[in-house]
Amino acid sequence: MALLMRCTHQGTELQVFGDKLQCPAHGSKFANNGDVTNGPASSGLRTFPIVIDNQQLKVSLK
Repeated sequence: MALLMRCTHQGTELQVFGDKLQCPAHGSKFANNGDVTNGPASSGLRTFPIVIDNQQLKVSLK
């Protein structure tokens, strides 16, 4: 299952650059915790709770 992250500005799929995400449409940038570091996006990305259980990474999509 792939999880696509989309910019909170206009919904463009984000690109990964190291540990940061960037929107190719208008240049918004996001830190690895989802916070906006450069606009025009004004709100951070949705976050998901994670748990490491028996060497498996589990992500809650609720």
